[in-house]
Amino acid sequence: MQKAIAAQRRRAQAAELEAWVRKAYGSFRADLRTVESAIESATKAESENSGYSLEIYPDGTHRVFWSDRIGNLYTSPGFIIHLPTLGEEEWDENEDDGHFYDNAIEALDEVIEDLIAEQKEYILEKL
Repeated sequence: MQKAIAAQRRRAQAAELEAWVRKAYGSFRADLRTVESAIESATKAESENSGYSLEIYPDGTHRVFWSDRIGNLYTSPGFIIHLPTLGEEEWDENEDDGHFYDNAIEALDEVIEDLIAEQKEYILEKL
């Protein structure tokens, strides 16, 4: 009986995690211009051996930040995802319309799906 209750709790915990990750990521993805701007920032920062990250929180919110601003001792209450950058063929710094974001956005979507799958597996592994 206790094993069944524990299993039910773990399934609920896994479902809750998936829900808030999707909500937080969805709030980030809802504004395409924000996503593109974040990817541009990550692309520019990469040339200086830096980067930008997306942090998603259990309350369904998110923030984008310059990765160098976070210290080694910071523990996120959610998850931090390194933002992908645009490849040379996708980025022309001299042209406003010379950017192609689809590959970077698709890569970010895949990272989120992998994160959900890994976390659910970790939660459910003891069933």
